[in-house]
Amino acid sequence: MVAEITTEGWLAHINSLSLAYRGYEDYYKNSPAKRGVETRTIYKIKPVKVIAHD
Repeated sequence: MVAEITTEGWLAHINSLSLAYRGYEDYYKNSPAKRGVETRTIYKIKPVKVIAHD
């Protein structure tokens, strides 16, 4: 279930993912033409059911 939809904080979020997965602090380092053009949305998901296995 989607608990929250927001566009706030998207730049910090995408930059943190870029650093973790690509090693770049700036997501737009290799594609500066996209800066300010893209619209990003963060969907925060609330789990409805969790099944744990030992």
